[in-house]
Amino acid sequence: MPAAAAVIAIARNNMRVIEVAKTLVLNPEGDLLLLTRSQTDPQRPGEPDYPGGWPEPGESQAEGAARELHEEAGITVQVDELKLLYAGTTAYQDRDMSVNRFLFAVRIDNEQMAMVRLSDEHDAFQWLNPRNALEVFPHPFWGEGLRYVLEHKLLDI
Repeated sequence: MPAAAAVIAIARNNMRVIEVAKTLVLNPEGDLLLLTRSQTDPQRPGEPDYPGGWPEPGESQAEGAARELHEEAGITVQVDELKLLYAGTTAYQDRDMSVNRFLFAVRIDNEQMAMVRLSDEHDAFQWLNPRNALEVFPHPFWGEGLRYVLEHKLLDI
């Protein structure tokens, strides 16, 4: 189904629409920050994840991504530093819901790298080469996003 048709179908069915914004954080060496979700996380306990979450009412996707990056990893960036690299929508007919996902990227310096502080939503973090991160990343959409970004050489930010 073409994207426009999917949007029309969602509107006709009055599906609940959720937005999620995540950020690929690159250090000076080009490695990606991967967080490990808490073992008590109700969605995907113990799985690798990028910093991110739901934008709050009134926030743009980029504003939500920047806020979530600070809340989850202690890294502060300006909204205009974030580059949107990948986006997509998945409709879940069985749950009467649609999820719009936005994948941003930002490069940080060594000082920001030293500021990583995890929230209680995550148990650990690591810096991985993007190709290695792709091998361990289980979520289909976010893995697909990273694969797309790598194939199109979009991490030169």
